Amino acid sequence: MNYLLDTDIVSAHLKSRGKVADRVVQQVGSLHVSVICVGELKTWTRRRRASPQRDVDLDIFLRNVVVLPVTYEIACCFGDLRAGLLD
Repeated sequence: MNYLLDTDIVSAHLKSRGKVADRVVQQVGSLHVSVICVGELKTWTRRRRASPQRDVDLDIFLRNVVVLPVTYEIACCFGDLRAGLLD
C-alpha cells in the first residue's frame, strides 16, 4: 500500500513528533508527497528565522519518497471532488 502525505504530517515527522515520526519511518518505501506539499515545506524551511538544518532534513526526507507531479487530470479530479463537497 502507498501513502500520500500532506504538509502537516511531513512537518510533524521532521520535527520528530512522537507517533507521527514512528509511523512515517515504518512506511519508508511506500511514501508519496505532491509537488504542492514540497513547495509548502520549502517555504517553511527557507524562512529567514528557520534553522538551516530544517532544509537539510527536508532534502534528506525527499530523497526517500516519491514526489508526484500535478497534472491536468489531477486538477480536474480535484475540482470535481471539491465541487461535490461544496454542494
